[in-house]
Amino acid sequence: MRIATKGGEASGKPLAYVIIGDGYTEVRILEAVGDKLNHSEVLLYVRWGISIGLSAALDTLAKLFSLDKRVSKYLLIIDREHVKSVDDVINGLLARGFTISGEERCYAEACHIFTVEKGGRRGAVVVSIQGKERRIEENIAELIRMRYNENVSSDKKSITEWCKRKGLSIKEVVGHSNYELLEKAFPELIKALNTLRHAQV
Repeated sequence: MRIATKGGEASGKPLAYVIIGDGYTEVRILEAVGDKLNHSEVLLYVRWGISIGLSAALDTLAKLFSLDKRVSKYLLIIDREHVKSVDDVINGLLARGFTISGEERCYAEACHIFTVEKGGRRGAVVVSIQGKERRIEENIAELIRMRYNENVSSDKKSITEWCKRKGLSIKEVVGHSNYELLEKAFPELIKALNTLRHAQV
């Protein structure tokens, strides 16, 4: 599975658009996880503006849904600190003119798939909420604990300093881990990717 950027190379029709509600850490992790999946699909990543959070991510979703009719699947990755409950996602979709005709929980409360309709079009939106309490750095810290047997605080600064000491990037930390470890450290993300692949629209 390959991650391409909008405006960059993307041969053929992408499987889905990826929308990330915060920073580029998730992009690097997604690239490394994608390399572990033996699939040929392309996920197209796009970000407009500098706003972060659920509202900005849903605005991007609404724009893509209207502008690009080739793609009918969307993966929204967002930190838990931006989503109090799945109702925030539901209300945000409805506020942007989407009709929700189906909803299914894919992994606990942290991964949901919505079947949506808007403007005569139908699509699938997979929402993957990262972090046990606040953000994806908690997942990274858990991976470091399992893979390297070292405890790191689950904040960006501590993880960055640990990576510098080891001469590794976050993408390399993920890339050097096997699929079974990634399933344990990033269950919400792995489940979301598998759900996305098999979603019927």
